[in-house]
Parts: sequence; C-alpha cells; structure tokens
Amino acid sequence: MTGEQRYFSFEDQAGRPAVLILAGEQPPSAVAGLIEAFALLTNDFAARAADIWVLAMAGAPGWATAKTPPGVRLLHCMDAALFAAVGASPAVVIADRALRLAAVVDSRDAGAAPAIALAILDALPGDPAHEVRCPAPVLIRPALLDADLCRRLIARFEAGEHVQGAMASMDAEGAAINRVDAGKKHRRDLMLDAEEPLHIEVMTALSTRLVSEIAKAFQVQVAHVDRILIARYDDTGGYFRRHRDNSSAHLAYREFALSVNLNAGAFEGGRLLFPEYDDNRYDPPTGAGMVFSASLLHEAAPVVRGQRYVLLTFLHSQAAEMRRQAFVGVEAEQPAA
Repeated sequence: MTGEQRYFSFEDQAGRPAVLILAGEQPPSAVAGLIEAFALLTNDFAARAADIWVLAMAGAPGWATAKTPPGVRLLHCMDAALFAAVGASPAVVIADRALRLAAVVDSRDAGAAPAIALAILDALPGDPAHEVRCPAPVLIRPALLDADLCRRLIARFEAGEHVQGAMASMDAEGAAINRVDAGKKHRRDLMLDAEEPLHIEVMTALSTRLVSEIAKAFQVQVAHVDRILIARYDDTGGYFRRHRDNSSAHLAYREFALSVNLNAGAFEGGRLLFPEYDDNRYDPPTGAGMVFSASLLHEAAPVVRGQRYVLLTFLHSQAAEMRRQAFVGVEAEQPAA
C-alpha cells in the first residue's frame, strides 16, 4: 500500500526503471539521509523516466505517519521476503523497466548513492520509441482476416447488443467472476455466438492461417479457441491498462492472446504496448493477427480520435485444456459455503 493509502501493484511500475530504498523494519530515521540525498536529484531521475520509492515493512515503527519529499514515494509492503534478500540493514536497489535487479548500490555513503544510481540507469540498455511491425516476442500474421470480413465484423458489432467490457477475476472465496472497472478497462464488447456464420468464418481463418504459424514460431499445437469478441475502443477514453491475460488461477490455461485490428488507420492512439520490453507502439495493419503469450504484460493505449475495432480471443493446446478441465473439476467438488 502506498503512502497515499491506495493499493499498488508492481505491474504498474513495469515499463519504468525504479530506485528502491529498502527500509525493511527499520524506522524512518535509518534512511532519512538517503531519502534527502535522492530528493535533491529528483529532476535528474525524472529525466531518465525513473521513479524513486521508499519501501518499508507494513507495521514497521514510525512509517504509519511518515512523509516523504516530492518525487519520493512511500510504499508499505506486506511481504517480508522482499527485504530478506538484502539483509536487515537499509539498502538501495536499482530495478530495470522489467523489474529485474540491475544493481545494489552501497547505501553507507548517502551522498554518493544518487550519482551511482544515475550512472547505473544511464548504462541500462534501451532504444528510442518507434513504430514497429513484427518484432519478437510478438508474432504478426498478415492478412489473417480479409478486408471484407473485417468490415462485416464491424457491421455486426454496430448492429448487435454490445456491452461494457468486463474483466475476468476472482472473488474472496476464489470463485470466477466478471467485474467492470472503468479505471482499468474502458471499451465495448460483443461476443460472437458459436453458431453464427461470422464465428464460423473466423474459426476457419484461425485454423487454416494461424494454427500452423503458432506451431512454427512457438512450437505449441493450438487445439482450442476461447470466446471470440468484437470490441470497440473510442475517443471517449477507450483503453485497457496494463494487465496479463492469464494471471488468475482460473485463467492460467490461456497460452496465447490474439488481437486483430479491423480498421487500422481510421483512429489515432489505441496502440498496443508491452512495457516490460520497450516503449514501442504496435499497430498491425487491418486484418493482421497479432499473437503473443498470455503471460506478457501489455496495455491498449487510449484512443484519442475515432474508433478502433478489434477482434479478440485466446488460444491454447490440448495439454492446457486438460489443466483447465482439472481446475474446473476441483472447483466443482468444493462444498458450497
């Protein structure tokens, strides 16, 4: 939980390097010199797109009412394992954009630590953001859906009863639920019925044009396709914040996500990003299928003009299907509360 009393996930940090001042169970006085030294150079860290965090164990003495200077944020951590790796003494850790450990800075000399941290950040690999078409770990299959089918899918969406997009989640008892959270996801969805002709056309395209490409690129034989959605992101704020598609236990069987732009060039914004890797913006042409591991952190940036239509689904192998069925079976055997 942050010092502003809101829950924080480190997935929100992914995409930006971070300086972590680890206080552990030590009181604020133990890291006051470090905090002051880093606070003097917050502009330098901001210029490198790096955030500065102070991490204290939840309940550690003095931190409940502690304040940090502008540019330095406080996080109360629930898990002591985060601090165990560096020992009981305060430490300064540099994490790269994928939250991998880049370096541990000697924190005994508070005055020198910020300059050392800046030098480490400058040495991290990276390249300027630019438009890209088909880099790894993303597979782009051009012309997966033809232009006429894309137009008919858009027409089907507009003629149908689309709803506010929800997110698959779990409640406190571990039961699968769908919840609407406009702060995380804002789009309209329409699910194709498995018996309607458009669904059959899409499935035919996937089986004849995509399954073999996935097998070639990832050595996985896809045998199952999840529900097929047509979605619309528009300039009222259409977006989907950073997330993974298989992070919940009941969705762990998902192996690949598929996203197909249905009207590329008719909107601004709306690019897909994979912030653990770079700042590149992914914008495949109309009908191209973009496939990526369901475990990759990604986001759909806000649409700022026009409407972005996209076809979405998930794919998995027979082995993953057996895992899905096993999970459902376990859940079904649990006694009712």
